[in-house]
Amino acid sequence: AQAQAGAMVTGAVVCVAHTDAAHPVRYIRYSCAPASPNPLGIVTALVMEDDTKAERNRQIVERTGRLEALGQFTGGIAHDFNNVLATVTYAVQIARNTTEPDRIQSVLKQAGRAAERGSELTQRLLSFAQRGPGEPEPVELRVVLDDLQEMTRSTLGDRIELQILLEDDDLWAQCDRGQLDNALLNLVINSRDAILAANHGDRITIRARAFSAAPDTGLVANPDGRPRSVEITVTDNGPGMDAGAGSGLGLSIVFGFVKQFGGTLRIYSEPQQGTTIRLNLPLGARSAERAQAGGNVETAFLRSGRGEVVLLVDDDAELRDV
Repeated sequence: AQAQAGAMVTGAVVCVAHTDAAHPVRYIRYSCAPASPNPLGIVTALVMEDDTKAERNRQIVERTGRLEALGQFTGGIAHDFNNVLATVTYAVQIARNTTEPDRIQSVLKQAGRAAERGSELTQRLLSFAQRGPGEPEPVELRVVLDDLQEMTRSTLGDRIELQILLEDDDLWAQCDRGQLDNALLNLVINSRDAILAANHGDRITIRARAFSAAPDTGLVANPDGRPRSVEITVTDNGPGMDAGAGSGLGLSIVFGFVKQFGGTLRIYSEPQQGTTIRLNLPLGARSAERAQAGGNVETAFLRSGRGEVVLLVDDDAELRDV
C-alpha cells in the first residue's frame, strides 16, 4: 500500500506470519520510492529482503539492553513503591485510630491517590517490559514524555534536572510505544551516567517537534513543505563522548529501533560540550485525525442490580476479602 501510494520508505521491517502456524515467522526489510520517468512506465521501485536472522539478533540485543536499563533504575522504582505503600499503610493506621469522620475520609483519599500512583507505575513497568517486535502505530509523544519524566524522577534525583520541551501538544510518531520508551530511557541513563562519572553537567533536555526533512537527516522532504517526520533530541551538558566505559548496548538498541521503523539517528558530541542524540521517526496520525477515524464512543449508564449473585475469583485472599 505504501509503495502504491508513492511513499518514500527506507529500511522498514515487517513481521510476516504464515496462515499455517507450523511455518516460522519471518521478518522482511523493505524500501520503496517513486521511480524517475522511464520508458518502461515503472512508477515505483520496491526492494524486499529476508532480514529474519538480523532481526532476531537485534531482538536478543534489545532484550539484553532492556534488562540492563531495568537494573539501572530499579532502585528508584523501589523507592517510589515504598512511598506508595507507606502512604497507604499510615493512612489505614490513622483511619483505624481516629473517630473523626472528616479525618477518616481525608486519609482514605490520600491512600486512594497513592494506590493510583502505584497502579500507574506498574503500567509503565509493564509497557517497558513488553517483549518482541511491536507493530508500528501512532504514539502520542506528550504521554510518552510525561511518563518518562515520572519514571526517571528517582533515578536522576536532585543532582540532574530533566527538561521536557514539546513544541506541539498534539504530536504523534509512527512506531512501537514500548520500544520508544526503552530507547529514550537508555539515552537518559547514558547521559546521567556520563554526568555523574565526570562530575560535569547538571541537565538533560528532551525536545520533540514535527520536522520537515533537512539534508543531514537522510529523509526526503515533502514537495509541499509539510512535516514528514518527528524529531526527538536528547541533549545533555555533560562531559561529551569519548571511548569511555559501558557495554555500548544502549546506543545500539536505539539505532536498531530507529532503523526498524524507517527513521534516522544522528549523534553530535564534543569533549566538555555535552552530547546531543537526534532521532527522526515517521510522523504518526494526529489526534484530530484519530478522533475523526475512530468516531464517538458512548458510555453506557450503570443500572442497579436485582439480587443477582457475583462470583469473584482471585488468588490473593486479602484482595478477595476487600
